[in-house]
Amino acid sequence: MVLKGLPDPQELGHYVALAQSGMEMVAPMILGVIIDRYTGWTPWATVIGFIVGFVGGFMHLMVLLQKQEARQQRRRAGQESNPEGPNPEGPDQPQQPGGGAR
Repeated sequence: MVLKGLPDPQELGHYVALAQSGMEMVAPMILGVIIDRYTGWTPWATVIGFIVGFVGGFMHLMVLLQKQEARQQRRRAGQESNPEGPNPEGPDQPQQPGGGAR
């Protein structure tokens, strides 16, 4: 059951993944600042944390982008192979001639 006004679970999962990649970028830098304060290495641990966070977060964003593109290509391929639209009988049922109407 999907409530009105709430995103569907797949869309919500996409938002959570984006937030996670943002945290992947920020957390190593914060850890670097903390290490710098305790060890006196300023600014090296912060710089290393920034680089690690940026590379890791960017790679995660690229993976998310590739997954999104693959999903869109599968949708397009499904629409091209079925020009009459979605099957009203359900995805597991064979398409009936004439648009699925009996």
